[in-house]
Amino acid sequence: MSQHKRKKRKKRRMLPGAIIGIFILIPVLVFLVLFIREKPADNYKDDLAVTNTNIIAIAALTNTDNRDYDKVLGIEEYEYPSEFIMGDNLKAAVTQLALTYDNFDKDFAGSEEWKETFIARFIQNSRLSFDYLEMVSEKNNGQIFVDELNYIQYSLTGMELDVSSYTGGAVDRYDAAGPLNYGSISDYDYAYTDNGVVVTADFEIGYDGTDSVEKREITVELHKNPYSCFDGYSVAALSSKTVTSSLGPDSSTPMSDETGRMDENNGAKEDALENLAGEYTYLSDYGNGRLMIKRTSDGYDIFDYESEFSYRFLADASNIEAIENNRIYIKYPEQVFSDDTVSFCYYILEYGTDEIDVYYRKSAFGEAEFLYHAERK
Repeated sequence: MSQHKRKKRKKRRMLPGAIIGIFILIPVLVFLVLFIREKPADNYKDDLAVTNTNIIAIAALTNTDNRDYDKVLGIEEYEYPSEFIMGDNLKAAVTQLALTYDNFDKDFAGSEEWKETFIARFIQNSRLSFDYLEMVSEKNNGQIFVDELNYIQYSLTGMELDVSSYTGGAVDRYDAAGPLNYGSISDYDYAYTDNGVVVTADFEIGYDGTDSVEKREITVELHKNPYSCFDGYSVAALSSKTVTSSLGPDSSTPMSDETGRMDENNGAKEDALENLAGEYTYLSDYGNGRLMIKRTSDGYDIFDYESEFSYRFLADASNIEAIENNRIYIKYPEQVFSDDTVSFCYYILEYGTDEIDVYYRKSAFGEAEFLYHAERK
């Protein structure tokens, strides 16, 4: 009996502690509920100014398939016309992709390399403009914040990707550079698919400082994306092929005349390289550098040796894109990846009498970086 009473007394002593614990726990739970309670997003359409709340909201939506851009950024659902029309925003997106890639699909998106390409060619590109980018730039004095960058990338590819690891909090759209090339879509046909449209278009590429125009045919697979800022479509895939000659018997210009002009242009290139042939020297980080232009059985080679043991590039005639206005434009394979894709860089050789200034661009975009001044040996 005495033992039973002792047990009961122990239970009585535990009761006040439990009550105290409950009184402590209740305020904590109330605080947590109030802290994490989700507030409905403001229903605004005109104000695109970004706040930290917007950024947190986007981050919370990253791993979902249904991103509420209408609530987070005030994006209106696109109203599709009865017949497909390739609007200016969509043309701008397709044009830039076709200037960047001969072939593009979802496998390109998602990598750190794609993040860099996306920012350089779709945000900080002085030649590219589309309505949403202009609107946000005006609202935020050129600052494009990470939620807006993620939205533009999603609009373009239809794939969710967080670019904050590359950009940080924001990108200055006005800290932009002009690309070396530019393009335009002159005509297109289309066919409907289950979830969008396949477009076949005539595409022309031009290059700064030259009169050369490269004609291509591009095929673009577009998927409907009602919240895309590119006229309600995302690009699922793009392929491009060079049109060797669009001239023929039915053309107003005979093919023989076009061939003659091509031969004339090649002859002008040969003359320029022949006059430049020789060895040029410059000071490099490794001592005395040498720039060499020499004739071969296949045309001309242009070699740049930074020292006796290292070179900057070893280019041949196939790497020369154009020679115009006392400039040689070289597209050089800087890196070849395991899947056989190639990353190109660009060199510009601006020449005068017995001297050459050499510039470098990491891509077709960005300011040309002066490397050195070389003089004929």
